[in-house]
Amino acid sequence: MAASAAVPVLFSPVTLENYDGCINEAEPYLREAAEKSRSNPELELTSRSLMTFTDKSSKKYVHLVDGGITDNLGLRTIVDLVEISGGARPLIRSLKLRPTERSIIISVDASTKPTTHIGESSRAPSISTVISAASSAQLHHYNVTSVALARAKQKEWAKAVSKPSHSVSTYFIQLDLTGVKNLKVRHRLNQISTSMYLDNSEIDSLINAGRSLLLNNPEFQRLMRDLREEFTGKNREQ
Repeated sequence: MAASAAVPVLFSPVTLENYDGCINEAEPYLREAAEKSRSNPELELTSRSLMTFTDKSSKKYVHLVDGGITDNLGLRTIVDLVEISGGARPLIRSLKLRPTERSIIISVDASTKPTTHIGESSRAPSISTVISAASSAQLHHYNVTSVALARAKQKEWAKAVSKPSHSVSTYFIQLDLTGVKNLKVRHRLNQISTSMYLDNSEIDSLINAGRSLLLNNPEFQRLMRDLREEFTGKNREQ
């Protein structure tokens, strides 16, 4: 939790010692994954990057920062985990699990798009404003591609583990502030800054917005409808 708040430049990294003598069962697993993923440069890079932590001499300490710089939504981590494992079926088999009837992903994007006024003047914006604008643009672009990738992979995984006698349904529930219909409320929420402290009114506004976004999300409503129909059907059979 502390590392997730360690935003680079603003806060110092969280440092952990990488102890010698630990049994690392993931090492051969990651090496095999890296070899298999040669046709996928991004996946190969991820596998080999993870393997570097096994070299205790060069990485005696691990310095952790906010993961938002590479995976703000946490979706690519899920994709990497499944793909490094060889796909959905090998992962489920290695975990000794059975495929569920439903695959449900709830993606919560809490990033904001506050109103700025840098385009209203010919004066050069400050360095902090430029950094904020650049990081925000990169973040939103990366979020869009992450969502698209996760959607596609979820359907691919469900198809891979489905059988004629066992079909896996997918539900991708995407929540973000663009779904807030009231323009005044949406504007107010977007002006709430990332901070270690929010006043009670801001907290209440965010909680209410999250609840409303979820309950009014068409994909979530479809999930609830399917669950009710299944529950009703089972009760009739009994």
